[in-house]
Amino acid sequence: MRVVLVDSAQEWGGSQNQVLLTAQGLAARGHRVTVACRAGGRLAARAAAAGLSVRPLAFGGDLSLGAILGLARVLRREAPDVVHAHDPLATGAALVATRLCGGPRLVASRRVSLPLRGPLSTRKYAACDRVIAVSGAVAWVLLEPGLPRHRVRLVHDGVPDRPAAPGQPVMEKPDGSTS
Repeated sequence: MRVVLVDSAQEWGGSQNQVLLTAQGLAARGHRVTVACRAGGRLAARAAAAGLSVRPLAFGGDLSLGAILGLARVLRREAPDVVHAHDPLATGAALVATRLCGGPRLVASRRVSLPLRGPLSTRKYAACDRVIAVSGAVAWVLLEPGLPRHRVRLVHDGVPDRPAAPGQPVMEKPDGSTS
């Protein structure tokens, strides 16, 4: 499988560490992985040092035209089966770029339980083929404004001591209720 992981951050944090671990894990399993990330960012340097294929992007503000066009070029060149966006800016750029390229499957990860920032943010995540929530609380932040339940999957971040099962659909709220 060919996968492009997308991240927009300049600095290093937990999300970028997760991108690097995911890229390394997929590559170790024989998948062709490309990390598309902010030019000059810490992730670009660490991913390159780890021997991964890195494509620098010109991320700026929301829906950065440079990042969108650069990512579209990467997608045309790499022809991935899946694009996995790891933060809100990356998700916006990946959504537009995948539509420009005829659309490989788009997966977005959401790692924070902050509410989505209005109708455009909700539509952005709703347009993804799947959205990975790292906890039940994050899943319900996604479902509350109306994301389709069948598109949200709960996948806890971490390093398992055994093979992980595929993401599970979200069935109940963190308090145990279902509505």
